[in-house]
Amino acid sequence: MLPDQIIRVTMRVNGTTRDGSLPDGLTLEWEETDGAWMVRNITPEGGPGIPGGMLEDFIRNRGK
Repeated sequence: MLPDQIIRVTMRVNGTTRDGSLPDGLTLEWEETDGAWMVRNITPEGGPGIPGGMLEDFIRNRGK
């Protein structure tokens, strides 16, 4: 159970990469602080055949 000041949203989005389109799942956590809602965490959840951890590694290593 989440506290009242946190909202968790999971969604499916389509990403575009150099290699083509990529379906992806994301979980966003919003937190209310001083009356304003801000995203505090974004977690890639993956898509068909692509585990979320693999996406996190790709995002972290991109541009290195």
